[in-house]
Amino acid sequence: MNYKYEHAVVACARWERSYIVEWVEYHLSLGFDHIYLYSNDDDFEEIFPVLLPYIRSEKPLVTLKHYPYLGQQAFIYRHFLQNFRHQTRWATFIDIDEFLNLRGATIKEFTDRYDEDVFSIYFNWIYFGTSGFKTRTNKSVLRSYNKRCNIIHPYTKNIFRTAFVRDEMLEIEALHAKHFWHGWYKFATGGGRVINVINENMINYYDNFPDAAIAFLAEDGRQEKIMSVAIIHHYCMRSEEDFQIRVDRGTVGNFTGQVMWAEVRRNGRYIDILNEINAVEDNSLVNYWDKRAQSSHDIVVVPPARGANLAESAAATQSSVSQWSRDPSSLEADAAGVLRGHPTGTYSHSTSEERSPWWQADLQHTCDITELRVFNRLDEPGAIKRLRSLVIEISGDGIHYDLIHSHDWEVPIGGVDGNPLIVRLEAPVRARLVRLSLQETTLLHLDKVQIFGTYSEA
Repeated sequence: MNYKYEHAVVACARWERSYIVEWVEYHLSLGFDHIYLYSNDDDFEEIFPVLLPYIRSEKPLVTLKHYPYLGQQAFIYRHFLQNFRHQTRWATFIDIDEFLNLRGATIKEFTDRYDEDVFSIYFNWIYFGTSGFKTRTNKSVLRSYNKRCNIIHPYTKNIFRTAFVRDEMLEIEALHAKHFWHGWYKFATGGGRVINVINENMINYYDNFPDAAIAFLAEDGRQEKIMSVAIIHHYCMRSEEDFQIRVDRGTVGNFTGQVMWAEVRRNGRYIDILNEINAVEDNSLVNYWDKRAQSSHDIVVVPPARGANLAESAAATQSSVSQWSRDPSSLEADAAGVLRGHPTGTYSHSTSEERSPWWQADLQHTCDITELRVFNRLDEPGAIKRLRSLVIEISGDGIHYDLIHSHDWEVPIGGVDGNPLIVRLEAPVRARLVRLSLQETTLLHLDKVQIFGTYSEA
């Protein structure tokens, strides 16, 4: 059969406008040549505008459909199988909070490893946690979340050869109580093999689920072998408020699991769940996405940062206030201006003229810091050089400080001109306080300071 596409992703999305572009771009980067996306939003216009470049291009990369009935995941995916499966050789059902990690392989390189008689290949989930976020961020999922569970989850998704799917498998009676997007369990596969990523038979994997599956995964280092080949990163909880978001998003139709999250929130078990899904640091997709971003450096003036800007929710103080302070009512009020809003090229606070003036951010929690950006004021030429003796230190307790940057006096620090000071750390450093000070008698008047990283659970 001549297929229009080799590898396609199929998904349904509800309330995912802020995250959909990164998810699309990521899976296209793996070599998927088409995405079939079903909007399950109340209003089709919610997601349509952000996907227009993928829909209306000369060679469309996304087929977008609106499915108005809330929670009918089985029938949404059945619609794809009935109407579009013949267009693609391979297909997989992946949610918008799921990212397939192929350990550096493309999807073609991955599927080429398996024999022609393979119908379906199962990918296990690995749950990723909140990475310390209390509320959702609209920043990059891949860059913001790097904490996960230390064991893989028994549930799976799968990629399958569409040639093995027959019309009789799609009758309502045949589909009853069968979640084929997790695996082709209790289907007649026409001789097609059902395996996992390490080529083990999975035809009976969902028998006595989940107990038998958990025991199976615990045998003979199987988890490590699976993780080394391919896994689905499931960013199931992007903040502590997600327990309620999952309930609000809809508990009707077949989103039956959402009711569970309301009960978990009420009985306090969510604290245990947060600890479980934030147990291990995993930067595999953070690093992958950073490398992808580096390829765009020739079109951006300032390279993208790693992680979320932790400074946005921090507090601050400084050594003094002066007649030039933006808010001289208190040290904290004036210092806070450095954290809020976008860089403007002017100053956001000011100390008095003194020996070794300083400004300090309190991140409110212990964090793993990956990068800092300091924006100098550029509105007055004589003031620019005052930042020349800058020193940056970090601390966990406010008593002991470690030096992470001592600036070269001969190198000017810019800002909105595209030349802020960017301090990228080779490995994340754990701290709560970040202090900037000058090593001479002068004024300290910064434009903005941005501190990137993730919240630490320890």
